[in-house]
Amino acid sequence: MVGALLTSFGVLSLGGSHLSAATSQPSVVDNFEAYADAAEATTAGWFQGGDAGFGIDAVASDAANAQPGQTCSTNVLSIGWNMVSGANGYGVVGLNLDSSGEDWSDFDGIRFAFKGSDNGGTLEFEIGEGPVVGNDAERYRSSTTISDDTGGWSTVTLPFSTFSAATGYNPNPGNSVLDLTDVKNFSFAAASGQDNGGAKVDGIELYHTDGSTRPVCDVEPSVVDNFEAYADAAEATTAGWFQGGDAGFGIDAVASDAANAQPGQTCSTNVLSIGWNMVSGANGYGVVGLNLDSSGEDWSDFDGIRFAFKGSDNGGTLEFEIGEGPVVGNDAERYRSSTTISDDTGGWSTVTLPFSTFSAATGYNPNPGNSVLDLTDVKNFSFAAASGQDNGGAKVDGIELYQVGSAMTQEVCPGTSTTTTEAPETTTTTIELTCPATTSSVETFESYGAGTTPPEPWFNYDNAGGGISIVADDAARARDGQSGDNKIFAWGFDAVSDPGYGGVGRNFTSPADWSEYTGVQFWMWGSGEGGELQVEIGEDKTSDVERYRSAAFTDNWTGWKLIKLPFSSFSPSSYNPNPGNGKLDLTTVNNLVFAANSGKTDGGVALDSVAVYCVEGQLPATGSSTTGSASGLAALVMAAGIAMILISQTRRRESN
Repeated sequence: MVGALLTSFGVLSLGGSHLSAATSQPSVVDNFEAYADAAEATTAGWFQGGDAGFGIDAVASDAANAQPGQTCSTNVLSIGWNMVSGANGYGVVGLNLDSSGEDWSDFDGIRFAFKGSDNGGTLEFEIGEGPVVGNDAERYRSSTTISDDTGGWSTVTLPFSTFSAATGYNPNPGNSVLDLTDVKNFSFAAASGQDNGGAKVDGIELYHTDGSTRPVCDVEPSVVDNFEAYADAAEATTAGWFQGGDAGFGIDAVASDAANAQPGQTCSTNVLSIGWNMVSGANGYGVVGLNLDSSGEDWSDFDGIRFAFKGSDNGGTLEFEIGEGPVVGNDAERYRSSTTISDDTGGWSTVTLPFSTFSAATGYNPNPGNSVLDLTDVKNFSFAAASGQDNGGAKVDGIELYQVGSAMTQEVCPGTSTTTTEAPETTTTTIELTCPATTSSVETFESYGAGTTPPEPWFNYDNAGGGISIVADDAARARDGQSGDNKIFAWGFDAVSDPGYGGVGRNFTSPADWSEYTGVQFWMWGSGEGGELQVEIGEDKTSDVERYRSAAFTDNWTGWKLIKLPFSSFSPSSYNPNPGNGKLDLTTVNNLVFAANSGKTDGGVALDSVAVYCVEGQLPATGSSTTGSASGLAALVMAAGIAMILISQTRRRESN
């Protein structure tokens, strides 16, 4: 399997260098979200001329022309032109910027997402800069032609170095030197063929050659329920929680020093306790769930739902269902995740359920609907007993909607007092939040030779494997801004065939210390084939390492994408032969693993520029060791001393 995957990657010639991972953010020129239609876009400066025109289209995340990885409805620009039988002999669609001009000189180029309709026509991209004579700016055209020869989405990248004075029609040629400090407009000029509006453009942005791509959607996690509002099950029932069949629930207060407290917990917190009996129960089913607002909730901006889960090691299983509208009688359309929740451990872990894992529920589904999960109209969700039994030892906390790469929300302890009997100068802990560096490289792959097996110290296990490929700067897998050849780790996985998992990873000769960084990042080439992946950190090695896994993400895009995983999103792995203390210690990192949980790839994925990153003021919310004061808590005084947030088990450095 692995050999077949690697054959398609190709091995190219050695030599050259490549640019580093992102350090500068791009600047969005237009993503079309501000316009309801073409009329509003025209008011904002968009124009059309000759045998070309445009429209603003809303594209749902499940539409045929949605972008890879799109998780919410987004607006795009649709362009049509006719250079075959048009009456004018030209066609143009563009945007007039502020009349005083914009300064683009701090950037290296302009790029955008483009989807053709496979009609074979071509477009050219022009920049108009000042001074303006009459109504005409100086015109500069990129040497890169945009070809409408594919029906899928891709990224068009136009370095400013490819622009020169436009030939042909250029009534104000100026000095033939593009002045990026005074940009007046830009446009798509029809060059050949025709398209009736099937070509799409989105996310036009200025970029640095080392800049990251901007996600289609970018929202913080949204807490659905953390159970702090309920004193008991009666209050939870009033708020919409329900139980049925051979299952029930309760609301339990768990003290920070209790046996079933969560890793890093610093105050008493409420959790949902679930019990069920599928062994000798009388009903043959059991369910615990929450009815949401009858008008439905919109979850379409998110990638999935996740929560903290603690089993009682009774071996039973639960399934998670989402009910969406319309409701017929009392029944919503039911959609079930393919990921089974196993009560096979006595510790806490994070259960992550991407919406891509949900499909129409089989078995009991009295209102099956159209079998397409509509996340804009979610009516309820539930935990459905599938096997075994549990007398209420299973616990759930912190149910939230998430986007890939976002950190798990940390609960703030309620009722914290700022009263102290000591002098203020002795009760304030100073925490230095300065990053040692924005990023620190872990692996670039440049030191290895090409091959079809993992080079030392990289390894593979079970149904995954790969090796080093050398990618030329004009190849399909070239990174944006790449100059010369670049080495990447190309790999594949099959988590469908037995044993249903596999991965690749890197061992460190001596333990790495990542405690002064916020998270781990890497560039990944996605295959768009839908497999679920997680990153695992192995620390504090004895006979084996303690294993901690990040939030899951899905291989549902094509091309290169920067993935950033905060250390706060890591929790103990479900398979953990050396569980240790359940707290990730970033001072003793022994290996880094990329694990495949489900799905497979025929085209293969790839890694490049693995690094740890740091964000000022964001220390990792993990179980790293403390230094300085004997206390494991740091108090940050906020709002003029009225409120405090307690941060548990963070590594801190006292200021000198």
